[in-house]
Amino acid sequence: MDQSYSYQLSVLTLLLSIFFIQDLLPQETIDNLDPDSILYEMEPITVTATRFPSRQQNTIFAITSIDEMSLQIARQQLSLKESLGSIPGLLALSGYNFAQDLRLSIRGFGSRSPFGIRGIKILIDGIPETTPDGQTQLDNLNIGIIDQIEVMRGPASSLYGNASGGVMHIVSQKPPKSLLLTSALTSGSFGHRNIRLKAGQDFGQTNFIISGVYNQFDGYREQSRMRTYLLNGIIKVNTDSLSELTMRLSWENSPLAEDPGSLTREQSKANPEQAYINNIKYCAGEAVNQVRVGIYYETVLNRNQEIQTNAYYTHRAFNNRLPFEEGGSVDLQRDYGGLTLFYLNRFALSGNPAVFTGGIEYANQQDDRKRYNNDKGVQGDLAYHQDEGYINFALFAQQEIELLAKLKINLGLRYDLINVEAIDLFIEDGDDSGQRSFKGVSGMAGLSYLIGNQVNFYGNISNGFETPALIELTNNPQANSGLNPALDAQKAINYEIGLKGILNRQLRYELALFSINVSDEILPYEKEDLPGRIYYRNAGRSQHSGIEFGISGYMLKGLTFALTYTYSRFRYKDYQIGSDDFAGNTIPGIPNHMWYGEFFYLNSSGLYARLELQGRSKMFVNDANTAIDDNNFILNIQTGFRFRLNQWSIEPFLGINNITDSSYSDNIRINAFGERYYEPAPGINLFAGVKVMIGE
Repeated sequence: MDQSYSYQLSVLTLLLSIFFIQDLLPQETIDNLDPDSILYEMEPITVTATRFPSRQQNTIFAITSIDEMSLQIARQQLSLKESLGSIPGLLALSGYNFAQDLRLSIRGFGSRSPFGIRGIKILIDGIPETTPDGQTQLDNLNIGIIDQIEVMRGPASSLYGNASGGVMHIVSQKPPKSLLLTSALTSGSFGHRNIRLKAGQDFGQTNFIISGVYNQFDGYREQSRMRTYLLNGIIKVNTDSLSELTMRLSWENSPLAEDPGSLTREQSKANPEQAYINNIKYCAGEAVNQVRVGIYYETVLNRNQEIQTNAYYTHRAFNNRLPFEEGGSVDLQRDYGGLTLFYLNRFALSGNPAVFTGGIEYANQQDDRKRYNNDKGVQGDLAYHQDEGYINFALFAQQEIELLAKLKINLGLRYDLINVEAIDLFIEDGDDSGQRSFKGVSGMAGLSYLIGNQVNFYGNISNGFETPALIELTNNPQANSGLNPALDAQKAINYEIGLKGILNRQLRYELALFSINVSDEILPYEKEDLPGRIYYRNAGRSQHSGIEFGISGYMLKGLTFALTYTYSRFRYKDYQIGSDDFAGNTIPGIPNHMWYGEFFYLNSSGLYARLELQGRSKMFVNDANTAIDDNNFILNIQTGFRFRLNQWSIEPFLGINNITDSSYSDNIRINAFGERYYEPAPGINLFAGVKVMIGE
């Protein structure tokens, strides 16, 4: 179907739906709609990223959550990036390059990643999505069944181990208590098609929710097509009145995700739709097939004690074509899983309420990695074969004590023992097998004080560590295989104070000030003789300092808003490569200023609209600070109409992205050889769709 015709059809469908709704929507439905109750109740939010349920405004950490409305209402659901702008301190990139996957950084951690997510622990319903070695790909994430996302910013190694930047906990929708059937269709620019089906039912002690997604994108740039099939299922069983068993199943088949590569500044401005010539020549891109199973069991021993345990297993088959010949075709078979046993006890200590949590974690990752020569997109001779293993064993404990009714003290400690091994199975060029061990002791101390009943002052000191991921260790610049002996774990010490609370049940706000001292920061670079292959090295010392602010609430009846601002000052303190001294330079990949504004209106008729404004200042793209990515300002708008027809709920919607047609970079490749730092984002584009639901 012609693309312009598709646009016209989508818009016409929306307009016709709205026209006919006037006669379909019963007047009593209009009268009973309460935009205030539907939109935003300024009630305390419960978060679980802290390992046990806590009020968001009472924690000693900087935590921001986004709800189902921000994730589901009139969203294109092309990438999770479109819903994360309201979280201060978080930068999301690569929303349109599906071979690179979504890239996230919190307080600068994770910005080094050339693909996927590093330095941030990702959990889904309490089960780690992050591999034991610290990598996360969210290509298997079904946005359509997410109920809430909690983002905890700052080193969280005392809670979760190998994570310097923070934690993202994704909470799925609970299975419904009655029959639920939902279907949705979205069509958009650049050949985007999204089909979503969801069903759920309650059977007394057992209920379930299952969802399937088909997603396709023909790409804004040349060599950037994508096709993905997802299937997710959640089954909950109440084994008795005090225990619950949850099983999560997911399957992903992504047979096509092309990589257009990065461009120089001149190429990006001359023709942003072009792909890098080598990416076309070598058919750069990836294919993924993944199966994941997770089990979460929780039982209440008595009114004060609980035991939780989870176990998970993932098999990921990954094929990747890189934009060079020698070893440029990757075949990776990855198996990883783990087990966590967690204990919670609420008790009184000298008459003061206290909560103790502790547990044991074990995680095991095994990679069978082969590299073949890439003969212009055709798999050639074997050039590399290595088995890689990463095993992590950990003990952790946390103690919270409430003093003087309004003062809370929190202490945490964790010990991690990590073994990494590489067995070279391609010994024609010598045996480069090797083994490395890492140990980490992580601690945290914090306090919070409640001023009045709604204002919480908090402060914490914590340290974190982050080992190199397997791909970072095995991309060895000193040999064809084996482990890089010069690459060490990254360590950080975080100092933070903040305020957060609710004002007159109308405004929710948060303010955090932090300073993080980092040693051996892991950074990417490319070699002149192998452009496109990423290697890693440690910087000496660096400092991350900043301010994060967010406020949200009511403006008028039916109208809510959210505003955030982040100031970042991240500098190298000691970093020298050969004769180049980068001390005092700004760490690339992070802007000094980021801001976000959202206004959402819901009329009692069912008509709604969202206006989003987001932007950032310029940022450096290399360690030498000789090249920048320009500042940008993006304006998006979405609108729709929700109405009921008997037991059916019908919701046509329309969105326009980048309505001002701004030129900006969707992704940055730090320290890329040949000054190819930039991946251009599309200009103005639109999407339209309709969602139909029966049941809850």
